Amino acid sequence: MMDFCERKEEITLKMRTADICSDCQKHIQKSEVSFQYIRYMLDIMEAIRKQLLFKERYGMLKQSASLFVKEHLKHLYIPELGMLKINLTPLERSVYLLFLNHPEGIKLSEISKHREELSALVHQLSRSDDKLVIESGIDSLCKSNSNSLSKKLARIKSKFEKHLGIDLAVQYIISGPNGGEKKINLEPSKIIFKD
Repeated sequence: MMDFCERKEEITLKMRTADICSDCQKHIQKSEVSFQYIRYMLDIMEAIRKQLLFKERYGMLKQSASLFVKEHLKHLYIPELGMLKINLTPLERSVYLLFLNHPEGIKLSEISKHREELSALVHQLSRSDDKLVIESGIDSLCKSNSNSLSKKLARIKSKFEKHLGIDLAVQYIISGPNGGEKKINLEPSKIIFKD
């Protein structure tokens, strides 16, 4: 649906405008492409355009985005980016929700104090029916001599940065000083739970 762009900077322009040139429009009409395909393609191009512009303007506006936590399985979406879904595993999502529930922060060395809450989240979100596997994962997260929790935090950070870029991801990641409280710096008013 996009023209051949000989100069690579034209690709960015096409993505920013989400336009189809008149030659391509004529070709589409001659090919008798179904209305549903055209509509779907235009929706995709518009979503890409919105994400691109939001990310570009974020540095200038420094506006804070919001976070939707949706449905029973608590999937995470960024509405300003066309309901972009952040794909976290059930265990990663459980850890993230635990920190969302504690805006004051949690010291990693004290994570075992929150074992019951973490366990409830993992059991709710897990796709596994094997209770021993689930409990083993929770035990690993709560052990002080395990680096399982640190690995989960690093993966969560990586996924947010991959989807949002480093600048925008800062407000979504779990961070804090070594030995101190780790927390998510997103304003609580920007966190919206939807069922």
